[in-house]
Amino acid sequence: MSWRDQFAPKLVELVDQVDAQIAPRLAAIDEQIIENQAKVLRSFREHHVAESYLTGSTGYGHSDEGRDVLESIYADVLGGEDAIVRPQIVSGTHAIGVSLLVGTAW
Repeated sequence: MSWRDQFAPKLVELVDQVDAQIAPRLAAIDEQIIENQAKVLRSFREHHVAESYLTGSTGYGHSDEGRDVLESIYADVLGGEDAIVRPQIVSGTHAIGVSLLVGTAW
């Protein structure tokens, strides 16, 4: 059974009209997705990501090549000079707070 069978014909017609209206924008979004995916894959190749980079670490950050490469990839893909990527930073507000606290501690 199709989803169309569960709704009134007029509603299905409206859905079809909206789909036709937004189709060009959806196609543009799909193209952007493909471009972004290619950018990420290109960066992975340029930074020679190895399987060992994707394994766990001690959590202390000592000699953590995987973290360093991941941060380089983020910076490369997002067009920044450098990046800090940590799972311990849980939100933008948290990141701002950490930045302010570090700035006042020195």
